Amino acid sequence: MDELKNTGHILVAAQVPVRLANVLSVRMTQVDLITMNALTHELEVWEVKSGFPQGFYRKQGFMRCDPIEHVECTKPNIWHLQLRYTQLALEAALGLQNRTHARVIHAYEKKNTGICLKILEQPEWCKRISVK
Repeated sequence: MDELKNTGHILVAAQVPVRLANVLSVRMTQVDLITMNALTHELEVWEVKSGFPQGFYRKQGFMRCDPIEHVECTKPNIWHLQLRYTQLALEAALGLQNRTHARVIHAYEKKNTGICLKILEQPEWCKRISVK
Protein backbone atom coordinates (compact mmCIF):
# COMPACT_ATOMS: atom_id res chain seq x y z
CA MET A 1 0.00 0.00 0.00
CA ASP A 2 2.92 2.33 0.70
CA GLU A 3 4.23 1.71 -2.83
CA LEU A 4 0.88 2.66 -4.34
CA LYS A 5 0.60 5.75 -2.16
CA ASN A 6 4.17 6.79 -3.00
CA THR A 7 3.39 6.54 -6.71
CA GLY A 8 0.33 8.78 -6.45
CA HIS A 9 -2.47 6.25 -6.11
CA ILE A 10 -5.45 6.58 -3.80
CA LEU A 11 -7.19 3.39 -2.68
CA VAL A 12 -10.79 3.28 -3.92
CA ALA A 13 -11.86 -0.31 -3.19
CA ALA A 14 -10.58 -3.83 -2.59
CA GLN A 15 -11.95 -7.32 -3.17
CA VAL A 16 -14.80 -6.15 -5.41
CA PRO A 17 -16.88 -8.97 -6.94
CA VAL A 18 -17.91 -8.45 -10.57
CA ARG A 19 -19.89 -10.60 -12.98
CA LEU A 20 -18.23 -11.78 -16.16
CA ALA A 21 -21.07 -10.47 -18.32
CA ASN A 22 -21.22 -11.54 -21.97
CA VAL A 23 -18.40 -14.01 -21.40
CA LEU A 24 -19.68 -16.58 -18.96
CA SER A 25 -22.88 -15.10 -17.64
CA VAL A 26 -23.01 -17.24 -14.52
CA ARG A 27 -19.38 -16.64 -13.52
CA MET A 28 -17.89 -14.10 -11.17
CA THR A 29 -14.43 -12.71 -10.65
CA GLN A 30 -12.99 -10.37 -8.08
CA VAL A 31 -10.99 -7.18 -8.46
CA ASP A 32 -8.14 -7.27 -5.94
CA LEU A 33 -7.58 -3.51 -5.79
CA ILE A 34 -8.94 -0.40 -7.46
CA THR A 35 -7.00 2.83 -7.12
CA MET A 36 -7.32 6.30 -8.57
CA ASN A 37 -4.32 8.06 -10.00
CA ALA A 38 -4.18 11.32 -8.02
CA LEU A 39 -2.89 13.30 -11.02
CA THR A 40 -5.06 11.98 -13.85
CA HIS A 41 -8.08 10.79 -11.82
CA GLU A 42 -8.07 7.60 -13.88
CA LEU A 43 -8.95 4.26 -12.30
CA GLU A 44 -6.38 1.48 -12.05
CA VAL A 45 -7.34 -2.18 -11.70
CA TRP A 46 -4.73 -4.26 -9.86
CA GLU A 47 -4.22 -8.01 -9.65
CA VAL A 48 -2.18 -8.84 -6.55
CA LYS A 49 0.04 -11.92 -6.72
CA SER A 50 2.45 -13.15 -4.07
CA GLY A 51 5.19 -15.73 -3.96
CA PHE A 52 7.32 -17.07 -6.76
CA PRO A 53 5.80 -20.30 -8.10
CA GLN A 54 8.04 -22.98 -9.56
CA GLY A 55 8.20 -22.89 -13.32
CA PHE A 56 7.37 -19.18 -13.29
CA TYR A 57 8.71 -18.59 -16.79
CA ARG A 58 8.29 -22.16 -18.06
CA LYS A 59 6.44 -22.18 -21.35
CA GLN A 60 3.45 -24.50 -21.39
CA GLY A 61 2.65 -24.16 -25.06
CA PHE A 62 0.45 -21.31 -26.23
CA MET A 63 -2.83 -19.81 -25.12
CA ARG A 64 -5.79 -21.64 -26.65
CA CYS A 65 -8.20 -18.85 -27.34
CA ASP A 66 -8.67 -16.44 -30.20
CA PRO A 67 -7.18 -13.79 -30.66
CA ILE A 68 -4.18 -14.69 -28.47
CA GLU A 69 -3.30 -18.19 -29.67
CA HIS A 70 0.25 -16.98 -30.43
CA VAL A 71 0.87 -15.86 -26.80
CA GLU A 72 3.06 -18.21 -24.75
CA CYS A 73 1.32 -19.79 -21.78
CA THR A 74 3.50 -18.77 -18.82
CA LYS A 75 2.48 -17.93 -15.27
CA PRO A 76 2.83 -14.13 -15.82
CA ASN A 77 0.78 -14.32 -19.04
CA ILE A 78 -1.94 -16.32 -17.24
CA TRP A 79 -2.03 -13.56 -14.62
CA HIS A 80 -2.41 -10.92 -17.32
CA LEU A 81 -5.19 -12.89 -19.01
CA GLN A 82 -7.04 -13.19 -15.70
CA LEU A 83 -6.56 -9.48 -15.06
CA ARG A 84 -7.82 -8.52 -18.51
CA TYR A 85 -11.11 -10.38 -18.03
CA THR A 86 -11.45 -8.85 -14.55
CA GLN A 87 -10.79 -5.39 -16.00
CA LEU A 88 -13.40 -5.89 -18.73
CA ALA A 89 -15.96 -7.13 -16.19
CA LEU A 90 -15.41 -4.10 -13.96
CA GLU A 91 -15.62 -1.69 -16.89
CA ALA A 92 -18.88 -3.30 -18.02
CA ALA A 93 -20.33 -3.12 -14.51
CA LEU A 94 -19.44 0.57 -14.13
CA GLY A 95 -20.07 1.63 -17.74
CA LEU A 96 -16.43 2.62 -18.18
CA GLN A 97 -15.48 0.73 -21.34
CA ASN A 98 -11.80 1.30 -22.19
CA ARG A 99 -11.42 3.82 -19.38
CA THR A 100 -9.32 1.95 -16.83
CA HIS A 101 -5.72 0.85 -16.68
CA ALA A 102 -4.66 -2.56 -15.37
CA ARG A 103 -1.46 -3.89 -13.86
CA VAL A 104 -0.22 -6.80 -11.78
CA ILE A 105 1.54 -6.26 -8.45
CA HIS A 106 3.88 -9.18 -7.79
CA ALA A 107 5.32 -9.43 -4.28
CA TYR A 108 7.81 -12.15 -3.39
CA GLU A 109 10.74 -12.79 -1.09
CA LYS A 110 14.19 -12.98 -2.62
CA LYS A 111 17.01 -14.68 -0.77
CA ASN A 112 19.51 -12.18 0.71
CA THR A 113 17.38 -9.26 -0.51
CA GLY A 114 14.09 -9.53 1.33
CA ILE A 115 10.69 -8.60 -0.04
CA CYS A 116 10.64 -7.57 -3.69
CA LEU A 117 7.77 -5.79 -5.35
CA LYS A 118 7.36 -5.69 -9.12
CA ILE A 119 4.71 -3.84 -11.07
CA LEU A 120 3.97 -5.73 -14.28
CA GLU A 121 2.51 -3.62 -17.06
CA GLN A 122 -0.28 -5.07 -19.15
CA PRO A 123 1.16 -6.54 -22.38
CA GLU A 124 -0.07 -5.22 -25.75
CA TRP A 125 -1.75 -8.52 -26.59
CA CYS A 126 -4.26 -7.95 -23.78
CA LYS A 127 -5.83 -5.11 -25.78
CA ARG A 128 -6.94 -7.62 -28.42
CA ILE A 129 -9.21 -9.31 -25.87
CA SER A 130 -12.63 -7.72 -25.70
CA VAL A 131 -16.12 -8.62 -24.56
CA LYS A 132 -18.71 -8.52 -27.28
